[in-house]
Amino acid sequence: MCEQTIALLEVESGSGRYAELGSTGRYYDRLSDRLDFSEPPVFVHTDKPSYQPRDIVERGRLSKVGSFLRWAPTNRWRSPKAASIS
Repeated sequence: MCEQTIALLEVESGSGRYAELGSTGRYYDRLSDRLDFSEPPVFVHTDKPSYQPRDIVERGRLSKVGSFLRWAPTNRWRSPKAASIS
């Protein structure tokens, strides 16, 4: 996944800021080994990162890095067409 992401981004050295959606840091650790980010990462997820075993395993480290934004999906972002289908 790391190689594919780097190929899609078409970067070799680094970038400004990294944001990861739907994870507490699963891919950041490997990408940060290859790319230099000038800003701390941001993780957007429904659950705040914790020290529970599942979160430690997912992010590949004991310590938390970066900041967290809670993702709270709401119906107000749905298009009228999508709302009429459901």
